[in-house]
Amino acid sequence: MRRHLAALLFPLAGLVCLPTQAQTAPEKSLMAEGSGSMEQIVALWRDEYRKQHPGFDLEVRASGSNAAPKALEAGKVHMALMSREMTREEVASFSAKQGYSPTRIAVAMDALVVLVNRNNPVREIRIEALDALYSTTRLQGWPRDVQTWGDLGLTQGQWEKRPIARWGRPDTSGTRQFFVESVMLGGTPKGDTRRSQEEAGLTEELIANQAAIGYGSLSEVFGSLKAVPIVPKGSKVAEAPTVENVASGSYPLSRFLFIYVNKAPGKPLPASLQSFLAYALSTEGQSLLRYTGQVALPDDLLRLNRRRLQ
Repeated sequence: MRRHLAALLFPLAGLVCLPTQAQTAPEKSLMAEGSGSMEQIVALWRDEYRKQHPGFDLEVRASGSNAAPKALEAGKVHMALMSREMTREEVASFSAKQGYSPTRIAVAMDALVVLVNRNNPVREIRIEALDALYSTTRLQGWPRDVQTWGDLGLTQGQWEKRPIARWGRPDTSGTRQFFVESVMLGGTPKGDTRRSQEEAGLTEELIANQAAIGYGSLSEVFGSLKAVPIVPKGSKVAEAPTVENVASGSYPLSRFLFIYVNKAPGKPLPASLQSFLAYALSTEGQSLLRYTGQVALPDDLLRLNRRRLQ
C-alpha cells in the first residue's frame, strides 16, 4: 500500500519529448473508456451530476484498463478509466505523441477481493496459497501446488478432495494485471484458469458453483457471494476487505482507482470535463462511493488530486 501511496505523491517523471498538438475528442459529448471496476461509479457520478447539469452527456465504455491508454492517446476519449497505474511504456507512448505526460487523477480507493459462493465454508486464505492456486511459479513461497479445497484447509464433508473451479479475468483487465503483480509477484499464470469476459458472467459462475473461486473489485461483492479475508505474508491474522481496512491499507490488496486525462501544460481542461471531475472529487461525489462498496479518498489525497485539475 505504501508503494501505491508513494506513486500518487511522486508520479512518473523524466519523460521529455518535443511538443506536439494535443488531440482531444469534441467537448459536446464526453467519452470515458476503460476499467469495468469503475463503470458503476462513473455512471453513478454521471447520473447525479446530470441532475444539476441537465445538458451534460457522458458515454462510459467498459473495455478494460489495457484499452484505455491508447484510446486517450489517440484522442478518442476524454477519460481513461484505470484500476491500475499506467505503465512506463504506456506513459512513454502517450508522451511521444502528445509531447507531455497524461495527467493522473486518483478518484477512489478500492480493493481486489477474493470471491466465493456465500455457502462455501472457507474462512480465510493465505496470500501465498492464493498465489499457488493461480500460478505455476509460486513466487510467494508456498511449498506445494493448490488444486483442491483441502489444499486450502477445508476438511468438512467432501470439501477436502473437492477440486477448486478457478476463475480469472480477461487479458484486457487491469484487475487481472494487478492480481498478477500483487499476488503472483509477476509469476506465470496457470494456463487452465477459466476466464469470464464480463463481471456478470463471473458472478453467475460463483453463484452456480459452490466450489468456484474468482477475484474482482469491491463493487462485485453481492449478496450471493462473500469476500474471503486474506492473511498477508508474514502475518497470522486475516484481514477482511472492509472500508476501514481498505482506507488504512491493512488489507493487503488495497488499490487506487484512477482517471487519466489529456491536459496540456498551462492549458485548462475542457470546461465540462473539469466540472465533472471536480464533482467526482467533491464531498457529494465521494459520498456516492458507499453505493458501490468502494472507498472515498482521505482528505489529503483529495486536496492533492483537486490541485491536479487546476
